[in-house]
Amino acid sequence: MKDGAGRNMRGDGPGEPLEEVRRRVLAALELGAGATVRWVKAAWEAADRLVRALEAGVDGAAGALWRAAGVDPRTLTVERVVARAPAGVRAAVGAVGEGLDRAGRWLENVLRFLPRDLQWRKAASGMSILLAVVAFSSFAVPPEAKPFPGGRRLTFVGYFENGWGGWYVDSFPTFQRHVEIVDIVMPFWHSVHPDGSVEDRGVRREVMEFARSHGVKVVPLFNNAKGRNSAGFLVSAQGREQAVKEIVEVVREWGYDGVHIDFELLPPEWREAFTSFVAELRLALGDACHLSVAVFPKVDISEEIHGLYDYRALAELCDFIVLMGYDRHWATAPAGPVSPYDWIERNLEYALETAGVEPQKLVLGVGGYGYDWPAGGGRANPASVVPSRFAADLARRRGAALKWDDESNNPHFTYFLEGVRHDVWYQDERVMALRLSQARSRGLRGLALWRLGYETPATWKVIARELGPRS
Repeated sequence: MKDGAGRNMRGDGPGEPLEEVRRRVLAALELGAGATVRWVKAAWEAADRLVRALEAGVDGAAGALWRAAGVDPRTLTVERVVARAPAGVRAAVGAVGEGLDRAGRWLENVLRFLPRDLQWRKAASGMSILLAVVAFSSFAVPPEAKPFPGGRRLTFVGYFENGWGGWYVDSFPTFQRHVEIVDIVMPFWHSVHPDGSVEDRGVRREVMEFARSHGVKVVPLFNNAKGRNSAGFLVSAQGREQAVKEIVEVVREWGYDGVHIDFELLPPEWREAFTSFVAELRLALGDACHLSVAVFPKVDISEEIHGLYDYRALAELCDFIVLMGYDRHWATAPAGPVSPYDWIERNLEYALETAGVEPQKLVLGVGGYGYDWPAGGGRANPASVVPSRFAADLARRRGAALKWDDESNNPHFTYFLEGVRHDVWYQDERVMALRLSQARSRGLRGLALWRLGYETPATWKVIARELGPRS
């Protein structure tokens, strides 16, 4: 390896051969380090061989490996490498990196006792260990946050629920642990009834005070009581006026930073009425108040489910719309991946290119949960929700092996209970890494996690590496 002036960068003196440097340093180390040095020597030599291989033509070898693995090197990203790696391999790579780092620190202490005329060897040894650590750590996501196009950090939204015990945990502890990453918290605290009245589902002052003390916007989620006619107020001007009035009163009473509308499973023929409602709410709230809407995906989802949403019109009225990038296979559907990679790609393409939504008006929703389908699932065998943070423990207790599906890029496992087959598909930190990559590549406004407290702990490491804290 040579620097810009053509000088040799792999020796202590100008142009000194690497073999001579290595021979002299290893000879000195062997005088006083014994068996431990022999281990370090082996690691050193292995790392050096790796560096040599990288310099000698790793591009060709890597290309062959990626092709054998079915990966196009031209589209390869760190996130996809991490996502495709089995959990054991990822853990082993991390352990190797940590081990080499510890070895470097140990070597530093040993070399302190060498004669002064051998101190130059400390630099050579440290450089060799550093090269090894860099070589191994290059296979993992770098720890620092990555810059986004234009220097803009993605907006990160955290959906929040009060929790009902058991697996349905309170979101507050997770929010408290990772508040420095969250830009907007969206607590599910209000529902709008068919007559336009608003129900308080459990506003928590301590959550609001904590969020505000840390500079996080509080934008509660307002949903409709589920059912085909659960938002009948939409179809009349008087009903919409009543709902808008009550929502605005709630916002002013609690001092919220805005409103997030999550109306689901309403008839497609109410599309214009729903858009009118959002327009009237925008006008009543004013431009200074946040307004966003959650929307179902359009691709491979029934129009009965997604027909309510006029993507472009809603995006123009709101700060952004949240594309719910999950439930390709839902609780009453046959068992299958919850959030396939290609399905997300096609839905992003539809939103941005077909519907014409500006990237800065689109936030991608990412799930932190999965489903456990008994007997193949379907309406006769509906699934139960499995928060992703508990999925691995469930697999362990049932004696199931965790697997990764290369077609959907989703994790899953299968177990049997009382003779009945159960298929579990969920979304973990590897899925989050892929969604961050997709958001980055398309210049989206941000990501929204449904919901705080469901996700795997490692998910936050991925998010922190990609986004870093709020500035």
